[in-house]
Amino acid sequence: MTAPAPAAPQAPDSHSLHEWLHHWQDESDAAYLYSELAAQEPDPGKQEIYRQLASVERRHTELWAKLLSENGRPVAVAPPPSAKARVMAWLGRRFGPRYLLPLLLREEGREVKGYMDLHSASQPARWRASPAEAPSRGIGPRPADSCVTSYTASTTA
Repeated sequence: MTAPAPAAPQAPDSHSLHEWLHHWQDESDAAYLYSELAAQEPDPGKQEIYRQLASVERRHTELWAKLLSENGRPVAVAPPPSAKARVMAWLGRRFGPRYLLPLLLREEGREVKGYMDLHSASQPARWRASPAEAPSRGIGPRPADSCVTSYTASTTA
């Protein structure tokens, strides 16, 4: 008796593609804003941290671009900064890195929540029902998930 062949991956629906495009843009905006922070920061140590964060965000942008391309929605590796990111950068140049950093951290918190929502939506409903009903393979909510959700909810309120 042979096992049934695994189901072919389902093509993402238009809602999923829209979400992926949003994440692609957000990652690119974060890279741009971290680069702006590095340019404005007088402390060389902090400049280097911001440059490294910008590099990480650029890699995330590349991963989203690859995922979109593999699913029939080819895009540039990085989009131009959004109007919102350009306004945030202007505010940072006007008022300094101490003004821009909290804005950027709030945006990062929203993005983390968006990724968690995306992950939750990708899980079968029976695994989302309750932790007690999750299969015993270690799949299901972890205590840290609720902490991050609480943190991001409190930072975005």
